[in-house]
Amino acid sequence: KDFGPMPLPAVILALASSAGSVLTILGKVAYITKVPELVKFGKQFMVPKKKTWITLNVGGKTFMSTTSTLMSKPNSVFSLMLESEEPSAQEAFQALDEVEREKLQQKMNKWGVKGEEYRFDRDPVYFQPVLNYLRTNKLFYSNNCSLQGLLEEAKFYELPELERLVQKEITKLRTQESSKSGSVLGQSAVTSRFSSYFDE
Repeated sequence: KDFGPMPLPAVILALASSAGSVLTILGKVAYITKVPELVKFGKQFMVPKKKTWITLNVGGKTFMSTTSTLMSKPNSVFSLMLESEEPSAQEAFQALDEVEREKLQQKMNKWGVKGEEYRFDRDPVYFQPVLNYLRTNKLFYSNNCSLQGLLEEAKFYELPELERLVQKEITKLRTQESSKSGSVLGQSAVTSRFSSYFDE
């Protein structure tokens, strides 16, 4: 809605009466207009960048994510998957020598496409932590998710930083188990020595 050269307070009041929804962004008041994707912030309109949603079928289970999430790791299988659809990428592929083209083709064989759905013949249990990592840069996994299995998935999707996080978690858990075992053995030795006083 065009309020002309009205001063900012008047614009705010007019927007408040016409829209009714108020946001506070960085300490400033912003009002939602009747156009859903426009936000009035001071004297400028901001249009949020539209996200393109991608459907992935992993082992028969459907996942949804955005191009920005999937392409957050430039050298991953997901980035290659989406970039390979671009005409310029296809031209670059044809320009490669035979050896390099074969290496790239092996990576591209990791997924299939049916309609607008990308398909991976992998275990969906391990894919959820992979997707969570792409979204947060952190490692989250459930009790039914083997870390060794997750490590293999990180290698498959070519996510070296996730590999590092998983390996670090494996090392931490092994250290904890070793510490617990040492404590149990130490306690057993103390109990044995204590009992020997009564056996004499």
